[in-house]
Amino acid sequence: PVARMGASAVQLCLTAVATAAVVLTATSFARSRSQEASVAVPAASLHNQRRGALADGCKFVYVDIGTNQGVQIRKLFEPHYYPAAKVLPVFDEFFGTNRVESGSLCAFGFEPNPTHTVRLKEIEAAYQAQGWRVQIFTETAVGISDGERIPFFYTGNKFNDLAASAIKNKVLDSSGSGASQTKRVEVPTLDIARFLLEEVHARREAQDPDSAVVIKFDIEGAEIDILPEVLARGALCHVDILFAEFHIQFFEQARTYEYKHMQRFLQLHWKALNTTQRAAKRVGGGTQCRFMVSQLDDETYRWDDGKSFRKGAEDAQTGRPPLPQR
Repeated sequence: PVARMGASAVQLCLTAVATAAVVLTATSFARSRSQEASVAVPAASLHNQRRGALADGCKFVYVDIGTNQGVQIRKLFEPHYYPAAKVLPVFDEFFGTNRVESGSLCAFGFEPNPTHTVRLKEIEAAYQAQGWRVQIFTETAVGISDGERIPFFYTGNKFNDLAASAIKNKVLDSSGSGASQTKRVEVPTLDIARFLLEEVHARREAQDPDSAVVIKFDIEGAEIDILPEVLARGALCHVDILFAEFHIQFFEQARTYEYKHMQRFLQLHWKALNTTQRAAKRVGGGTQCRFMVSQLDDETYRWDDGKSFRKGAEDAQTGRPPLPQR
């Protein structure tokens, strides 16, 4: 009964706030983009261009939104190089320790920063040569629609670009590079809710009770524009755990009413949802929307140079771990 009551409360909450969430999202999105040049271009659905979903054949799916240099994907497939990574216990719990050998693992990454394109393509090619299911969408931003062209701000410096974002960012301007060093490029958007619904949740293996989906959502402030839309469209209900980090304190939009209260709404919703899921597990029940949220921020091995940056941890090696060879 406790589990059923908790699940009902969450579902009622979702229904009641869905419309408001979309309205607030549209308002904040329009305001944040109102002074930026934006050109809509046609973008056909990936799902409509072929049969099946991109993740067909994969019981386990990891989606890395804001993959930066691809280190999180490397931790997933080559954990022996990253023994002190905070995320490894999560990967082991949901995907198992033999996830790579199982042949049932897929990873998708998204990164708008053109600085990382060459490296990400190297990782993708090396992994695909091993038969590993990895696809990285470079110079592509996640959004709430397909085919829009939006600005992305970066510096090309690995330290400063930890704060690279599709939203004007005072961290970039004050990080030592100076505002004049901040670069702007236009990148296309991919509708992340549609991608999850059509390419991940629609895969054949989604019906397997042992299947799992893990998502990292780290896009330096733009999450407040996107997460409410993804939530309202039901694209998170088949996700097992979502790593969501909020950064709005670094952005000028943080001073607006919509952004402050949207962040508060998301935080309260995550807390209520996690409480419901824990109660359901205690009494052996289940909920219609199964996902939980974590604010785990795993910045270990951030430069992929062998240094863990974790207090008390010994670095396994010096220098960048080699990519697998054929």
